[in-house]
Amino acid sequence: MSINFRGIDATVRSTKDLAELGKLLESFDDNLHVGHCGPMGDGFLVSLDIHQHPQDMDQTTHIFCDILERMPARARQLWDGADTRTFDYGLELQGEKTAPLLICQPQTLQRLLDLKVNVAVTVYGPTFFADPA
Repeated sequence: MSINFRGIDATVRSTKDLAELGKLLESFDDNLHVGHCGPMGDGFLVSLDIHQHPQDMDQTTHIFCDILERMPARARQLWDGADTRTFDYGLELQGEKTAPLLICQPQTLQRLLDLKVNVAVTVYGPTFFADPA
């Protein structure tokens, strides 16, 4: 079995409107993409991803952190005031044998802690990204 790193989807959730955060994040870095920004369920959601990223989980995390650590002060205030901030790591399973370890370095984990980010992992089955026949 092999595991392919597919990317990181970041989400910010709050009971308060996050429209200002979405606008601030969208305008300050060309590599950051703001997806949904608006009501979701009983609160508000901003979804984020980066346009270009390597196929390495740790390196992609550092690129995301580099961007978010430079966000404007007002954006950081809104980020910190949100209820949750999550990096969802997408992994795809392929094959049938043992998979290699995917390692997140201690300094990477510290950066996530400093940004108050929760970590989630979504594991996709081997046919999820397959082209339909």
